[in-house]
This record gives sequence, C-alpha cells and structure tokens, in this order.
Amino acid sequence: MERQKLNKLFVSVLLCFFLLNCSNGNKDSQPLVFAAASLHDALMEIKNQYRLERGKSVKFSFGGSTNLSRQISSYGAPADGVIFSGSQPLVVLINAGKISGNDVTEILQNRLVVIWGKQSENLGSFQDLAFTGGKIAVADKNLAPAGDYSYEALHNSGVYDLVKNRLIPLGDVRSALNTVLSGNSNYGIVYSSDLNIIGSEYDFILIPQEFHSPISYPAVEIKNSKLKYEVGLFFDYLNSKTAGDIFERHGFMTFTLATSK
Repeated sequence: MERQKLNKLFVSVLLCFFLLNCSNGNKDSQPLVFAAASLHDALMEIKNQYRLERGKSVKFSFGGSTNLSRQISSYGAPADGVIFSGSQPLVVLINAGKISGNDVTEILQNRLVVIWGKQSENLGSFQDLAFTGGKIAVADKNLAPAGDYSYEALHNSGVYDLVKNRLIPLGDVRSALNTVLSGNSNYGIVYSSDLNIIGSEYDFILIPQEFHSPISYPAVEIKNSKLKYEVGLFFDYLNSKTAGDIFERHGFMTFTLATSK
C-alpha cells in the first residue's frame, strides 16, 4: 500500500513537472521582434490577428531602428528578429555577425511629411518651412533612420541652413510626432503612416521623394536565435493579405501596392 502511494505521488510530481515545462515552453516560444517605432500601431493590430488566425503570439520592442540595432550588436539584446526602417541599421547587424544579408526581405515602403497645427503658418511647399517661425521636431539622425531621411531632405531641398537652429532632435519619429501633438513644436517631420493618428486640426504636406532616399522596411531573423523558425512563421504572415490590408490601412505601402501605382 505504501509503495502504491509513493508511486502515485511520484507520478503526480512528474505530471506537475511536465505541465510546468509545457507552460514555460509555450511562453518561451513567443519570439521577440525589435521593430521601428513607426510600426507600433500596425504591428499590434497584426499581432492580435495573428493570434486569432494562427493561434501563435509574438512580442515586440519598439524604438528608433538605429538605437535598436546598437542594443543588439553592442549589448547582446535578446532579439529573435528585427523589422527596421532603412538599411543602415541592418549593416550594423551584418558587420556584427548577427544576421545574414541573404535572409533580408523588404516588406513595406513609406513617405515623409511635414505636419503642423492650426496655430502655425500654413505651408505651400516643403521649402516654405524656411520662411516660417517656431520649432521643428525631427527624429535624431543618430538614433533613427527617420532622422537620416529628414536631414537628407532638409539638405537636398536647400532648407537646412535656414532652419537648423529651430530643429529639435528626438529619439524616434513617434516622439517627433507627439511633440507636435502636445503643442511643444510648431512643425514636425514624420512618416505619412503617422497621419492616421492625427486629428483634423492638423495639416500636412508630402515631402517630394527626390529629396531623400527611398524609405523601406526590411525584416530578418537573428542568426543565433533559438526561435528562428517561429520568427520566420510570423514574417511569412506579414506577407499575407490580412497583414497587407492592415499595413495599408495604417498608411504604409506594401510592395504590391507600391508597384501598382
């Protein structure tokens, strides 16, 4: 009888151990993707749809792509995959041996815009920014590719020397947007995808594409990730019609949409 009780106890302990490991395994099977701040709203919606359709989940860490790539390359931040704005942050990871350039897939495109509130002077063109007053919020070119594109546009349009003392460099493009929305800056250079979250009290103009490099969003798995397969499944889902529709509703251009225009 004692032996039977011990056997039952042993089986119960083993079962609990097994269930605990299964629970931890499910939690640990959620890949962590480092993603550009401009993708926040779209990816959070896609995450929910991915869970509903595929029964799988994914975690995100959002920020300026340049800063995120440094966290991975220099400090060993535990990312399983990345979706960045622009190619330069990927070059950092390639040079650090964290990713393979052959695995990179470009999934989206974007545009630059200038936004302003009703209290600021209207712009008829991007160059008109030089003849206005007030602060201009931009992403920091040392922290986010949006900053690279913004400064590139300012230089190539001949506006930079006239407005450089009015620029407010910030950590990422969403910070630049929020500085305008909070009234702490008169103008902001942000992505067209950010227009989805501003109200009718704000105006904007598109910045001509010839003033800056094409804005694309590459995605790639981290080489040594234990969840490389799971990241790949999520990245495959990003190419689905469901994800594409969500991206387009948030103001991004998928490559299918971009090539049809």
